[in-house]
Amino acid sequence: MPDELVVECSIHLDGVPLKDMRTFKCGHGFCNTCIENLFQAGPPPFKCPTCRKRIQRKDAFQIFLNPHQSLTQPGTQSPRRDSGVDIDFTLSDDPDSTIEHVSSLRKKTRENAAELQRLNKRLEQLRRNLSSANKERDELDDQHQELQREHDLLQAQHADLKSTCTTHENERRKVERSIAVLQKKCAVAESTEQTWRENCKTAQRDARNARKEKEELDEGLKELAERAREFEHRAHRNKVAVSIYLHSSKYC
Repeated sequence: MPDELVVECSIHLDGVPLKDMRTFKCGHGFCNTCIENLFQAGPPPFKCPTCRKRIQRKDAFQIFLNPHQSLTQPGTQSPRRDSGVDIDFTLSDDPDSTIEHVSSLRKKTRENAAELQRLNKRLEQLRRNLSSANKERDELDDQHQELQREHDLLQAQHADLKSTCTTHENERRKVERSIAVLQKKCAVAESTEQTWRENCKTAQRDARNARKEKEELDEGLKELAERAREFEHRAHRNKVAVSIYLHSSKYC
C-alpha cells in the first residue's frame, strides 16, 4: 500500500509513515509530532525550519500517493535531506511515472533502512565503548577517592609534623637563649676567675715580700738583740770596773 511508505522527517531525521507527514505551501513537509512541537515552542510568527518562510498551522495538509490523483497541489515539492536521498512530491499525471517514483522511493527506503541498521550497530558499539569508558571512569573515580583519602591523611600527618617541628623549634630557641645566658655567666665567671688568679698571684707576691721583710726584720731584731747583749755585757763590765775603782779608791 502506498500509505505504508516510510519517509524521513527533516526535523528529527527519523523515518515516519507517509500518512503522518504534512506539507506546507512552501513545499516542505514534516511529521505531525514535529509540527505540533514547532507550533508549541514559541510565539508567532512561525517559520519553516527548512526555508525560513512564514507558515501557519492551518496550511499543513496531508500528502497522498495515488496514480489517479495528484499528490499535492500543482507545482509543490517536499525535498528529503539525508544520506543524499531527495524525495520529490511534485505532481505527476502519468501513472507509470508515479509508480516508478514510488518504487524508487521504496528502494531508497530499504537503502536507508540498511544504513539505519548499520548506524544502529555503530551506535550499539559506541554504547558498549561508552559503558566501558564509564566503568574505567568509575575505577578512576575510586582510585581518585583513594588517593584523595591518602592525600588527606598525608596532609593531617604533615600538619602534625609541622606542629611538632614548631614545638621543637620553640624549644630549640629556648635552649639557645639558655645557652647564651650560660655563656654570658661563664664569661663573667672566667673574668672573675682571671681576676681572682691575678689577685692570688698578687697575694703570693705580697706574702713572699712579707716573708722576706719578716726575715729581714728578724735578722735586724737578732742583730739588735746581739748588740743589746753586747751593750749589757759592756755595761756590766763597766759597772764592775767602776765598783772596783771606787772600792780601791776608798781604801787608798
